[in-house]
Amino acid sequence: MKAARIVALLLSVTLLAACGTVSAPPRDQFHRLVPQELTVRPGGEPAGTSPIVVPPFSASGLHGQRALLYAAADGTTLEQYGYHFWIDSPRLLLQRGLAAHLRHALDARVMNEPGPREGVIVRGHVHRFERVADQNGADAAVVSLGFDVFESGETVPALSRTIERRKELAGDDIAGYVAATSAATREIFDEFARDLAQLVVR
Repeated sequence: MKAARIVALLLSVTLLAACGTVSAPPRDQFHRLVPQELTVRPGGEPAGTSPIVVPPFSASGLHGQRALLYAAADGTTLEQYGYHFWIDSPRLLLQRGLAAHLRHALDARVMNEPGPREGVIVRGHVHRFERVADQNGADAAVVSLGFDVFESGETVPALSRTIERRKELAGDDIAGYVAATSAATREIFDEFARDLAQLVVR
């Protein structure tokens, strides 16, 4: 009888310990935006005569925050992913990415801050930067960026465009979403660089 009581007591302690065990929450994961695949250019003076200034992009609300975003199929509801973040705000990721892209694509002098003599200023805005649910089950990354280009001393943009790209995800995981976002951003930068070349490359 005494042995049975000891066994029952041990079982009770084991059950209480199991109930008190809380699994650790998932660890935060941080993702890089890789909007370009650059090759090394030979050295030399930049071909463009006008320096290009790229300030941080503007973004409202959720698009200025680091959490990855998911847009529901209803087209109106946005949610932030838990535990998944860009390594920096999209405003800064896109600024640095565009500057590097233009530096390579146009072989031009590109700055992130105005210098003593400002040249062409590219002001970008984030309209969409999110994963979108598709009612047919094929989710996509949607990136929509606006660009206003001001020549030195001007207040009216010499070029104003909004470019959007949609890329279906190769897989359902976050890595597929990040890769599709990078590919969409790269295509937008390519198209914008071709337009900008007419202003800065003489």
